[in-house]
Amino acid sequence: MLRSAPAPMAEHAEALGWRLRQTEQVMRDLERMRLARRTSEGTVKVDDPRASVGRLLDSEESELDERRRRLLGLRESLDSFESDYRRGLQLSGPRVPPWEQVAPTEAAGVVEHLIRTSRGSIRQVTAKMATGPAHEDAVRSQWDGLSTGGRDVRGIFPLSVLTDPEWHPFAQWRAGAGEQQRYLADDNIRVEFAIFGRSGVLLEEKGEDADFLLLRPPAIIDAS
Repeated sequence: MLRSAPAPMAEHAEALGWRLRQTEQVMRDLERMRLARRTSEGTVKVDDPRASVGRLLDSEESELDERRRRLLGLRESLDSFESDYRRGLQLSGPRVPPWEQVAPTEAAGVVEHLIRTSRGSIRQVTAKMATGPAHEDAVRSQWDGLSTGGRDVRGIFPLSVLTDPEWHPFAQWRAGAGEQQRYLADDNIRVEFAIFGRSGVLLEEKGEDADFLLLRPPAIIDAS
């Protein structure tokens, strides 16, 4: 059908050896994909396939963009709901626990949430170096929002970072993105934590594969 000259549907059905109903079904599929169309006289016409497929891709991309906008709106609504929920509990209901345990597998998501919802300065003390593409990709993704938002970000690292072939370039990249850095002797950094304004403090517990503690108001003060 796509290779034929413009013709009525009945002629296409006869040329294909199909029943008219079967040909109509195929035509509806082609019309839905915008690969073919019918004129007011009932003639089947096929446009340039590049233009047809281009329109199809434009439509799909438009739907994806709309879905992204809806998901972004849902995420913002969820953040707002959580904030209102916690504020309401603090004012009128049972008190929200000032701390909660966070599993290592959940830490990256918690950090992303705190970066997105917190205000003010961010302070991070790194006691040991996590390596690998997954860790670096996660941090770079988090830093995209920080660098464009103009947040005040400061970090403390062990001196061994300066000689580490994986971490040194990564630390330099973070400094170039706006992080103010200090370096201390490895033995002087005994605890690892991050402070996100007055929204939360993420503190790593001791031990191999240990959990994190997430502290919330009123258990924290300004990171300034």
